[in-house]
Amino acid sequence: METDAHELILAEGLACETYLDNPGRAAFVNGHERADAPKIREMPLPRIVAPRMVPSALRSRLAARSRRWLARRTA
Repeated sequence: METDAHELILAEGLACETYLDNPGRAAFVNGHERADAPKIREMPLPRIVAPRMVPSALRSRLAARSRRWLARRTA
């Protein structure tokens, strides 16, 4: 979701961030449609931008939870 600022929002009950124009709109098929849009400043909060930044204990918990969820769906 694109807003006038980089914000934290609830989307279907899940906390997530709004669109941040980084690395840029050119990566999207319709990026040229908003080429003149002002750049949005990033929130001054820590962000996880790569899987390696997620603590291993949390990755393990999420993987186990995902396996349980998938097992229920396929049962």
